[in-house]
Amino acid sequence: YRYRKDIPCFIDINGLRLAFMTCYDTYFLEYIEYIRSKKPDMILICSYQRSEEQDILLSQARIISSRCNSYVLRASYSMGDTTKGGHSLVCDCDGTILVDMEQLIGVLRAEIEIPKKAMKPNGHGQPLILADEFITQGRTPQSYLSAGSFISQNDNEKPYPRICAHRGFSALCPENTALSLSGAVAFGADEVEFDLWPTKDHIMIAVHDPAFPENRSKKVWDYTYEEVMELDASLGMSPMLKGMKYDTFEDILKKFNHQTIMNIHIKTKFTDNKGADIVFPYDKNDFAGIVDLIEKYDCADYVYIAGDEAVMETAVKVAPYLKRCCLEGQMDYTLVDKAIKYRCEKLQFFKPYFNDEMIKKAKQNNIRCNIFWSDDPKEASEFLDRGIDTILTNNLYLVQKSLKA
Repeated sequence: YRYRKDIPCFIDINGLRLAFMTCYDTYFLEYIEYIRSKKPDMILICSYQRSEEQDILLSQARIISSRCNSYVLRASYSMGDTTKGGHSLVCDCDGTILVDMEQLIGVLRAEIEIPKKAMKPNGHGQPLILADEFITQGRTPQSYLSAGSFISQNDNEKPYPRICAHRGFSALCPENTALSLSGAVAFGADEVEFDLWPTKDHIMIAVHDPAFPENRSKKVWDYTYEEVMELDASLGMSPMLKGMKYDTFEDILKKFNHQTIMNIHIKTKFTDNKGADIVFPYDKNDFAGIVDLIEKYDCADYVYIAGDEAVMETAVKVAPYLKRCCLEGQMDYTLVDKAIKYRCEKLQFFKPYFNDEMIKKAKQNNIRCNIFWSDDPKEASEFLDRGIDTILTNNLYLVQKSLKA
């Protein structure tokens, strides 16, 4: 109901617009809003609701007719001496039930006037307006429908295999920026991947390396957010992009929530110069901040957390309901075992450190397999043939075009 384009059904006959709904359709309030937006004159509901209470059935019919400012003709099953099911009926445009068969069996007749639209005052003592416009003028769907018609299938719904845009469309745009991610979304990436490091004041910044180009000896977590905003995120890709700002995790969620699946690579801080001495486990407060933003933008079904063992350790404890993608053991062939240990739904191989036996073992444990990375269409196709579920690529267009040809 959020993304299918083949429903609902409308027919225009001699100036009369008919809309059709099934009984299941009547439970979806935003579906009703879509029906209303097409301004039907009459809504025909074929109902199989034999176990639903009559109060609910009557309320549904009245809400739909009054909200859509349309007649509702409901045909249902009569269930005999019970308070469930039944109630073939006709509703007026203002929600008034004109005639109701209750549990009788037969043919229902009612005289109605078409076209007809109900009117009501635009507030007490105010002029009359169309009854449905009284509500429509005050609706703010953008405040709770995260992406409107751009809503994508979530991670539980989108089919495999998939192509994941590594750091966005990084072959063309500065990596990990909103520009790079928007390019990937515009080109229909199944997923986007980006990296997160915390600042000194615990703001999550989308950037891959632990240090910025301006100063390789100073780490991301040594900067405040305000200091990061003074840096150039364009990475020298174009003089026209010079001065581009880095994006925070919340910036990304604001722009892309519900529009794509997000492979969130959470980077772990370290205390040495080479990144070997990591801080274990990952900071719970920083992780909780990430989770709070995911919940704020209602994205739990649109994200999965990728990271090393420090991240997995904290993720299991702080937000076990969020899907995890294990990166620990990528280089020593222990990745599958680590993914099993942390009850991960996914893992991410790092070529060439994997083999077919590892893929098989992952599948036997119901673990989806990502591969980092491939920009070669032939290689990408071979990975899919071996059982890889999701391919990370820097050149989305090249790989996508080849695999969908």
